Amino acid sequence: RMLDVNHGGDVHKLISHLADDEIEEAQLLAHNLSGAASMLCLTSLYEAASALEIHLGNPGIEKHSIILEESISKVQRELTEVLADIARIK
Repeated sequence: RMLDVNHGGDVHKLISHLADDEIEEAQLLAHNLSGAASMLCLTSLYEAASALEIHLGNPGIEKHSIILEESISKVQRELTEVLADIARIK
């Protein structure tokens, strides 16, 4: 439940940060999500969020690049899947 409360809206926040050219804030959000996923042994989400964090740390990254969009989509898919799994357990 805490994952949903603390990170359920992270992808929307991340997209908002990118729209506002707040790359460092978006990178921190990805970092925090990967840390939470790591602590909960959610390997696929951890890997997706970590990859996104790395992409965001690339000084030449463009906020509309295909690599970045694919990375965000992967994080969204993994997070949605994890949250759905948690909801089924309740």
